[in-house]
Amino acid sequence: MFLAGDHQDAKTAARELLTSYGWSDIIDAGPLAAARGLEMYAHFHTALGLALGGRFGVKIVR
Repeated sequence: MFLAGDHQDAKTAARELLTSYGWSDIIDAGPLAAARGLEMYAHFHTALGLALGGRFGVKIVR
């Protein structure tokens, strides 16, 4: 899961919430300005899912 924001306390709360939902790999993408790129990724991910006809995965290599 990706996380972006300018307020550290809010990012900490969001990370704790995501962890409570079972997410184990949460990537901090940086400031709120990075959220625009994450929104574009969401559209791209949806388009790929439709093009491939179902579920698929993406691997992030660090």
